[in-house]
Amino acid sequence: MDYVHKFGSDFSPEPDDDVMESIFKQYERIIVESLITSFGLDFLVKDRHGGDADTINNVRKIGSDPQMVYKNKVNEDAYNNRGKYNDRDYKRILITKRCNTQREMIIARLAEQLRMLILEASCIS
Repeated sequence: MDYVHKFGSDFSPEPDDDVMESIFKQYERIIVESLITSFGLDFLVKDRHGGDADTINNVRKIGSDPQMVYKNKVNEDAYNNRGKYNDRDYKRILITKRCNTQREMIIARLAEQLRMLILEASCIS
């Protein structure tokens, strides 16, 4: 029973972790749970209210549904440490992106016009 519980679904790989090792750990957990379920030993695996994922729907129910909790500690910490929402920051980011896109388009047009001028100049010579 300890073997099953040590594989909790609280999977959150670290950026420095080996990708293949992380994937194999997840597959191992999935295979063990599948085998347990196949043999009718579901009572060994602890089912969670709302499933094993922090979906948008599940997270919105936290607070209104007493049984609903975060499934992943990393997601809970990220939400709790998000800071205060400031729409000015959001708008500034959008404006900056829009300006960068417009600037890139102008540079591309100017580069194309310059290329055409150079091509015409080489034809005249």
